[in-house]
Amino acid sequence: MDLWKWLLTAVLTSLIYFTHNAAPPRAVLTMHPRWRVFYLNETVTLSCEILSPPTEWTYHWHRGGASLSNSDASGANTYTILAIDRSHNGRYTCRGKRPGQDFYTETSNEVTITVDAVPQAVLTLQSEWTEIFKTERVTLSCEIQSTSPVWTFK
Repeated sequence: MDLWKWLLTAVLTSLIYFTHNAAPPRAVLTMHPRWRVFYLNETVTLSCEILSPPTEWTYHWHRGGASLSNSDASGANTYTILAIDRSHNGRYTCRGKRPGQDFYTETSNEVTITVDAVPQAVLTLQSEWTEIFKTERVTLSCEIQSTSPVWTFK
């Protein structure tokens, strides 16, 4: 009988040890849309996914290492910025916490948000003449100074 007690104690101790010392689950942060630069008043959504079996988590958001606990996203797995401005520039991370416990996931990968003013289109008349008459043909060029390749012309 003492052997069974010892064996049961050894198994339970091992389970507790491995559960307690297992690496915490990973958090993965994604951004939608996945643009390099956002322009004033656009919308961006950050999503935090915990790579572990389903469990209940509260989510903690950080920008530049500082907690965003007072934000609307506190506790939720998504953080949506509806009208982005330059104050939202920074590197974001997230992590999960089990409610009522002091157990956290690993901190997620970083996602960088860069906000800029909408670039201005510059329309240029391609002509050597300062006066253009009604029947003449003209060529106009439209140029946008931007590092983003997503602009189209209309």
